[in-house]
Amino acid sequence: MFVAAGLSAYNLVNASLFLRESIPDSQRKKPNLEAINIIKPIKNMLRQPILNRIAISFAAFNMAFAAFISLLVLALKQLFDWTPVQTSGLFVIVGITLTIAQVALIGKVVRLWGEFSIRAS
Repeated sequence: MFVAAGLSAYNLVNASLFLRESIPDSQRKKPNLEAINIIKPIKNMLRQPILNRIAISFAAFNMAFAAFISLLVLALKQLFDWTPVQTSGLFVIVGITLTIAQVALIGKVVRLWGEFSIRAS
């Protein structure tokens, strides 16, 4: 971990000292801070009735999944006295299983039944 931090610091110092701006001062434009504003597009999205329901359900799902994962780690530690190594092994197995299911099965199901009928169910 400290090696990565050291390399990042080394990169920052070298870039600051040796990389020069290629655009002359007279041709530089001021940065448009509204272009990087993340709040405005989110507000616009939440004003649209269909998109706000999708966004809220997506956020609720992710929050519930994160809570499940956090509580699962604590439950495995308390109930079965699992170590972090054992718990991470379980997550690796679940991740590989989900990846295989998405890669191998989802494409076949979509080809078999079509995209709309899967979405509607």
